[in-house]
Amino acid sequence: MKSENVMSTDPALTPNLVADSATDVAEATSPDAATELTSETPQQDHKLAAVSEGSPVESAKLASFAPPQSHELYVAPGTPEFSVEHTQQAPQQPSPVSKPTILDQRPLYLAIAALVVSIVTWVWVVLVPTVTDTDKPVAPSTTTSTTQQTTPPPVPSLAPTGQQIVPPNLNADASALIVNPQADAALPLLTLHADYQCPICRQAETIWGETITTLVEQGRIRVEHAVRSFLDVSLRTDSSRRAAVAASCADTVGAFAGYHAAVFAGQPAQEGDGYTDQQLRETFAAQAGITGANLTEFQQCFDSLATLDVVNNMEAVNMRNPLVTGTPTFLVNGKLLDLNTLPVDLEGFMAAVEALAAQA
Repeated sequence: MKSENVMSTDPALTPNLVADSATDVAEATSPDAATELTSETPQQDHKLAAVSEGSPVESAKLASFAPPQSHELYVAPGTPEFSVEHTQQAPQQPSPVSKPTILDQRPLYLAIAALVVSIVTWVWVVLVPTVTDTDKPVAPSTTTSTTQQTTPPPVPSLAPTGQQIVPPNLNADASALIVNPQADAALPLLTLHADYQCPICRQAETIWGETITTLVEQGRIRVEHAVRSFLDVSLRTDSSRRAAVAASCADTVGAFAGYHAAVFAGQPAQEGDGYTDQQLRETFAAQAGITGANLTEFQQCFDSLATLDVVNNMEAVNMRNPLVTGTPTFLVNGKLLDLNTLPVDLEGFMAAVEALAAQA
């Protein structure tokens, strides 16, 4: 039986192939036979005859004699048939290229994860404390910085050089200076909280100062001034205390109201610039009408800071008042007067004061 285009690779099933004569067989067994037989094989018919089983010739050697022009083999009669499926070597299929799996890409994922963790850590450590933890203490840096952190300057201290005195019109709880101490005690009491460095306080003086002075002159209200000095701490100055000392010294010569108005009128345009000693002891005193012996007494009081203890205590007392959270603040008989709705005109102002005073 003839099998097309098949060369068996199984030694048990491959037929023994021999030459046509005994001489050819003998020559085929020698090492030099391959070259001779190859040249003797007719080019016209590239077939090798198969003989009966038992031939000593090895099939592997004879197979090499077959010319490359033909791939046909003759099987000897009586040789059992065999299936091509069992003898043909299955063609080698190229192994499919496997796609990269998640496990194969672990190094890439790990690198991305490490980058994300680094970014999140940097944001958490660097940015978050800058935006959300400003009220928390910050640990000192272990690295040397080329720029030094600026610390606010200390609040200037004031040291009296003479004996402390008490202004004549200080009220009973030492919280304010009374403008008209001889007024009827049944009248509504208007308490004005102001710091001489406070720009809004100056606006309040400009808006309602003349109205309040007129009501005092008409004998319709009592007025006292809680002279505050807390802005010295935030502005790192001593102008609030020195101005308060000067105003209380003006009270010792009976000129508090005029001096109070002069200080606000001369307030610097820039908050924190403060007042000079010349302004406080000369300019404002002259505007308030302090002259002669009164001027000498006033200046001696101011130069020695003779009322500094009164000023410091006045601030401490008023700091404990829960109704006063800033300046300016107006109180009527200890009740908070709403400045946002307070009328500017004389009668409207007085009506608001009387209405609040009438409340239980």
